[in-house]
Amino acid sequence: MRHIRPKSCDRARLWLSLRLDGELSAFERRLLGAHLRRCDDCCAYESGVGVATAVLRSEPLEPLERPVLLPPARSRLRVVRLTASAAAAAFVAVAVTGLLTVTGSSHRTRILPGVNASQEISELRQLRRDESIVSPPTRSLHVQLARPGQQ
Repeated sequence: MRHIRPKSCDRARLWLSLRLDGELSAFERRLLGAHLRRCDDCCAYESGVGVATAVLRSEPLEPLERPVLLPPARSRLRVVRLTASAAAAAFVAVAVTGLLTVTGSSHRTRILPGVNASQEISELRQLRRDESIVSPPTRSLHVQLARPGQQ
């Protein structure tokens, strides 16, 4: 069965790596020291990683066969801008669709050929006004909750 390392040990091992690179803060150094005083596994890891780092750093650098080329910074920024633009466009599309769905009317106006459009629209408006006058008032339902001990 495989031994599962606690998160505190994972954090201490990260700190060991940062310390070897000179990137560990004073506070983290103190926390790492406290952890190493009580954890034998991390102490063994510290000595192993220290030796491996020393050996690697003592070796001469190997020249590359081909140089490593990164794309220009402008093209990377363009990708980020395109991604942000696509996200903004998607947001606007969803917002407009939602707005149209919420504010959309259940009545659809269909203009027939040969019918005066302005007359049709004014009749529809009048019909809506008439419906709002005739529609019965809505009742509100009140529910009284019983308190504990009451029925």
